[in-house]
Amino acid sequence: MNKKLLTNVLSTLLAGIAVIILVNFLLDSGDTDQVARTSGTPTPDWYWQTARFWRFDISGEISQEATATDVKHYEEDDTTYITDPRFTTHHGEGSPWFARADLGQMREDNNILELYQNVQITRGEREIVINTEKIVIDRDQNLAETDQPITIEGSKTRTEGVGMRAWLKQERVELLDKVRTVHDPDRKSVV
Repeated sequence: MNKKLLTNVLSTLLAGIAVIILVNFLLDSGDTDQVARTSGTPTPDWYWQTARFWRFDISGEISQEATATDVKHYEEDDTTYITDPRFTTHHGEGSPWFARADLGQMREDNNILELYQNVQITRGEREIVINTEKIVIDRDQNLAETDQPITIEGSKTRTEGVGMRAWLKQERVELLDKVRTVHDPDRKSVV
């Protein structure tokens, strides 16, 4: 694989992971409904059902959107659990990025975001698709990582590996094991 193709694949992966980091800011809001606590059973200190969030840029255009079936926060361990999270990040004229998972959680004062079960990050109309089962983002260290298999598909390439670390500020991505890239110039679309 030539250096330019590897750079493009890694840049694409890094951009997708950056989308996930933006999720922290979407869900870090003080506008919550309080749920009454009952003694003896763990209950969330707040709960949103059919949650929808927007963030706007300085011109008033939507820059980020997020939805979730439900969002529950537990004060005892300062963890927020998210069911069916879906995120969209718009980048001006470029194609938006989409991230989704079956489940997610934020912990440690919202500095750690974990998405798990059927995690998929896509760009535009499936120009790029990134799949894994779990990804953890540490906002303090600007580090995204997984120990799970990961697949990155583009219009003419497919890269597979096991485990990944992405240092977001340094724009450095490392696939840890069993990395394999296939380039197919005749491939028409992402499967």
